[in-house]
Amino acid sequence: MKLVSYRSISNEDILSFKKECLAHHMIIHGSNNLASYSDISTWKKMLSHLEKANYQQRVQSFQYFLVDENKEVLGIADIKPKLNKQLEKDGGHISYSTRPKYQKQGYGKTSLNLLLAEAKRLGLSEVLLTCHQDNEGSKAIILYYGGQLKNTIILNRQIINHYIINL
Repeated sequence: MKLVSYRSISNEDILSFKKECLAHHMIIHGSNNLASYSDISTWKKMLSHLEKANYQQRVQSFQYFLVDENKEVLGIADIKPKLNKQLEKDGGHISYSTRPKYQKQGYGKTSLNLLLAEAKRLGLSEVLLTCHQDNEGSKAIILYYGGQLKNTIILNRQIINHYIINL
């Protein structure tokens, strides 16, 4: 398994991933709002702008897909090297989602491992990850990679845990 740029994934494969996630009523974390785009080419164009800093007052973001040896899309992720105030509350440096049919099979753990290496390659020395307090799966993965609970906040009546992982 490996992380690849969104550019190397066909529009059809991205659309298939998106449809499966939405059919499971899933919020697609780490997708830079893929769910709201009806046209994948438009989404990809927006992503190319986000790789540059300060595009439309948004933070720089790098989009990836987790794929297997057959290039099947297993998950999606993004890394934001710098955070704004909103991302410091909810989102953090790294966000990711595993495709519904591959959840609870270790792919979230693999994704985070690869994303931490990529974050280090991008020059980060530590990353902030956030998750809802009741998301036991994400919490376990973050703790596995050395996540230290920094604080907990309430946002929109949801309890959000903030974890720091040193790289």
